[in-house]
Formats: sequence, C-alpha cells, structure tokens
Amino acid sequence: MSKIMMALLAILFLSACGTESAGPPEQDLPELTVGLEGEDHTAAHGSYCWTEGGTSTCADASGNPFDYEPFSGIISARAGAEAELVFSTTPQSARISIQPDGHTDAEKTPGLFRVPDKPGRYGYTIFAQWPEGDVSYFFIIEAE
Repeated sequence: MSKIMMALLAILFLSACGTESAGPPEQDLPELTVGLEGEDHTAAHGSYCWTEGGTSTCADASGNPFDYEPFSGIISARAGAEAELVFSTTPQSARISIQPDGHTDAEKTPGLFRVPDKPGRYGYTIFAQWPEGDVSYFFIIEAE
C-alpha cells in the first residue's frame, strides 16, 4: 500500500474514531518536543482523554508509532545520540516505549534518553498523564 494511501487511511481512522463533545480542541493538549542533536521536533498526538471546564473529550487512534510517519516524519540521528523529551506542561507521570521492527524493546521513564546504538528505524510511544487526563504521543527516529 502506498504511503499516500496509508496517510489517507490514517486520517479517516483518526476522524472516525474521535468521540467529541464541546471540550478543548486537540491543539489545546500539551505538546511534546523531542530535542535531538540541536534540533527540536514535535511529536504527533495519538489517543487522548482530556477534561477541562467540566467537559471531557476523548479520541481514539492507532497505537502503532509507525502509523504516524505522515504526521511526524522521520527524525534522523546518529546511533547512540542523546535526546530529550520536553513537554509544554510537565506531566504527573510518563512512560516511553521503543519499538524496533514493531516489537516493544524497552519501557522507561522519559526525560533524557539515548537513541539505540544499532542503526535502524525506531518507533517511540510516549504515554503521559496530567490531572486533566492523558495523551499518547508518537515519533520515529532513524538511527544511522
């Protein structure tokens, strides 16, 4: 299946799965930036549930980080490079999962982390929680 077709299917999936009320629009969710080798990259939002002003909004989306390539692109980095996850609002808790070739490799607390030493494409999933709710984020790193 072509990348364009996959992107269209992802957009349709994201549109169809959202359950929205009069809650905050997605752009009001906390942002996640990946700092890597002097550049900042914005991670894509995935599923979320958020409560603000007495109104809750939830949206469901794919949990596979490789599905978000059309939205977040691929971050190129040298193998073993140090990276940092920076949230626009500090979460109460957060978890990072790394998926080489679609399999979960490690789970740890985000902040500073190292790109794997082995060259390859790695999908990252970050799940963060705040008093207002939770948000999942995705990005892909190509280690060279």
